[in-house]
Amino acid sequence: MKIFANHFDDLDFMDCTYAGITVGRDLTRIEVVGGLLIEPGHPAFASKGANAASAVLVFRGVSRWHKVSHPYLKTLNEAEFGDQVTEVFEWPPNPAAPAGQQYSIEGIHNGKPASWVDIDITAEGFELHLHE
Repeated sequence: MKIFANHFDDLDFMDCTYAGITVGRDLTRIEVVGGLLIEPGHPAFASKGANAASAVLVFRGVSRWHKVSHPYLKTLNEAEFGDQVTEVFEWPPNPAAPAGQQYSIEGIHNGKPASWVDIDITAEGFELHLHE
C-alpha cells in the first residue's frame, strides 16, 4: 500500500463508490471501491494513472463529520430517492494541533440501502492509501 499525505484537491470524487465507512475523532476511514479519479497534479498519477481501482481515504484529527444520504428507492440507474438522512458528529478540536481543514466528497455508498452521499469533514490531516 502506498500512502500519500495531503493532495486532496488533486482528487475527483464525482463518480466514486464507497464501501465501509468508519467515523472517529482520531481516525476516520472511507473505503473507495471504484471511480476515484486522480488528477495529473497528484504524485500518484505518475504510477497509477487517472483511475484508482481501490483506495482508503483517511482523515486524522476529525472535529466535524456531516453526512447527508439520499437512499435509492429503485436501482442506481433510476435516480429516485427516499427521505434524506443526515448524520452529524462533532468533537472539540485539539488546541495543540493546527486548525482543521474542510474536505468534501460525494458519491455512492454501497450500504443497505445504497445511497448517494454528500460528506463534509473538518480534520487536521488527510491521507490517500492506494492499494498496489
